[in-house]
Amino acid sequence: MEEVKMDDSRALEVVAREPDPKLSENALRVLQKRYLKKDDTGRVIETPKELFARVAWNLAQAERNYGATEAQVEDTARRFYRMVANLDFLPNSPTLMNAGLELQQLSACFVLPVDDSLVGIFESLKHQALIHQCLAGETLIMTDRGLVSIRDAVDAFLVDTDSGALPLTRHWIHGREPVYVVRTNHGHSIRATAEHRFLAVAEHGGFEWRRLSQLRPGDWLVLSAGRWLGKERALKPFRLAQRKTGSGRFERKPIRLPDTLTEELAELLGLYMGDGTNSRWGIRFIGGKRPSSVSI
Repeated sequence: MEEVKMDDSRALEVVAREPDPKLSENALRVLQKRYLKKDDTGRVIETPKELFARVAWNLAQAERNYGATEAQVEDTARRFYRMVANLDFLPNSPTLMNAGLELQQLSACFVLPVDDSLVGIFESLKHQALIHQCLAGETLIMTDRGLVSIRDAVDAFLVDTDSGALPLTRHWIHGREPVYVVRTNHGHSIRATAEHRFLAVAEHGGFEWRRLSQLRPGDWLVLSAGRWLGKERALKPFRLAQRKTGSGRFERKPIRLPDTLTEELAELLGLYMGDGTNSRWGIRFIGGKRPSSVSI
C-alpha cells in the first residue's frame, strides 16, 4: 500500500456522529500513559476518540487498493471505529501507537529465519538481541560515510562497533516506546529505550553490558573516542560577506576556504576549537612555552 499521510481533521469528520469510546478510568490512564499522541514535552495532545479515529481512518485506506470508492472507505472507517470504540475488537499496540503517524509500524512480531547450523543459530540470536535494543532515530552512528543518523542509514554501510567496522546488513523500526536520556559528566548524551545496552565498568574492574534500565548515577560507561571511518567529504560552499573598505580600515587578506574535509583539516579544526585563538595574522595555538601562529 502506498504511504498515506494522516489527516486528523478528515478522520474526525468521518466519525463525527459516532459515540465516544466506552472506557473505564483505568483504561483512560493506560491510554494517556502509552498510546495517545504527545508533543515534544510529553504533553498529551490527543483524545481517545481522536486516537481511534486516526487508526480507523488509516487502516481503511487499504480498501483503495481493491477499488473502493471514497464513500466505501469512509464506511469501512466508521465500522472499524465502532468495533474499537465498543471494545468489540482492539488492534495490537503498535497499530494503536503508530497507525496514521510518520512511523507507520504496525507489526508487533518479527519472525527471524534460523538456519540448521551452529553459525545460523547464533546469527539469529544476534539479530534477536539487536531487535530488543533501540536508539532514537536522530542518533548519530559512525559509518564509512561519516556520522549518519540511524534513520538515514542504509544497508551496505560500514558501521563502527565494539568488534570493529562491520557492514550494516539489517535494521528495524521498533515502534514507539518511551525514550530516556543518558548523560555523562563529560557532556556526552544519548537517547535510547530502556532495553538498549551500554558497556559499563563492573565492580571487579572489568567490563559488562548493562541495559539502560539497570544504569545508576555514578556508573562508569565505556565510550569509543577518536575513531573516524568516514572518507574525504565535500564541504558546502561558503561565501564571505562583503566588507567595506576605506581610510583607517585594515585590508583583509584573501582567504582560501577548503572545499573538502580531510583528516588533516579535521585535526586542525579540533586543535583550533580546543586550544586555538584568533589573531590579525591568522589563528594561534597554545601548545608549549611559547605560542605559535599558523597562517591559513
